[in-house]
Amino acid sequence: MNGGQGYFTQIDTVATAIHINLIDKQGVVFLGTLGTGNVWYGTWQDMGGNPCRSSTRGENANGFKRLAWMYDPADLARVAAGTVSPWAINPAYTSYVQGGVMGIPPDVGLRTDCEGHLTATYCDPDTRRLYIVAPTADPTDPADPLPLIHVFQIL
Repeated sequence: MNGGQGYFTQIDTVATAIHINLIDKQGVVFLGTLGTGNVWYGTWQDMGGNPCRSSTRGENANGFKRLAWMYDPADLARVAAGTVSPWAINPAYTSYVQGGVMGIPPDVGLRTDCEGHLTATYCDPDTRRLYIVAPTADPTDPADPLPLIHVFQIL
């Protein structure tokens, strides 16, 4: 934090977003990952090491957390209309994604790769299901990890 304002580095990502527009639940949910612990540019072994990499130089971190930010669509519309600065709005809900997004029980986790990558989402309004793609989360073949599609029921 810098004077109350957060910051992102190149190791942090927001990779997917979804507008959920159900009768009783509305929001724009952004899913991403944040580097935790030491965050640095250099080799993966520096600063205590990056547990997810073993041969790269560049942006690194000691760990990663999946994070969800949900915004009120009305707030985003005000930003788009230019009546409020993007920095003036805050998420209506923020959660580390071990569960807890849109009614997902907190003991339900998402299996992802080590860095927590999530790349796509879809919400089926008829079944109230939220689909989230983790691109390399299936470790069946470590040489060629496959994607997993997580399916959650929106309560």
